[in-house]
Amino acid sequence: MPELPDPVMTRPPLTKEWPSTLVAGGCFGLFAYFLAILSPFVAFGASVLFFFLYTWPFFLALLPVAVFSGMAISVWQQQKIFLTFLLTLLLVSSSFWGLFYAFVGW
Repeated sequence: MPELPDPVMTRPPLTKEWPSTLVAGGCFGLFAYFLAILSPFVAFGASVLFFFLYTWPFFLALLPVAVFSGMAISVWQQQKIFLTFLLTLLLVSSSFWGLFYAFVGW
């Protein structure tokens, strides 16, 4: 009978881990989303709450888009944290305001 290798002594090759910038990009995306959702309240006041009462599913759908775009920008801009935050904030806020103005003008 052939000798089988000991699974404890022989380790499988280590897989490459995701870069830690993905976590920072996801957090940047989440933070940018919360800033974008607060910006209509700053611009127009509390009456925006009635607008969000009917359109909240569309704006909630932007949450994973914001997180994934922050992660993608962080991979693209590897170690440039400040630039990653600015680009994520710009992309998320422009997509949020684009959707907002699309509904307001509809």
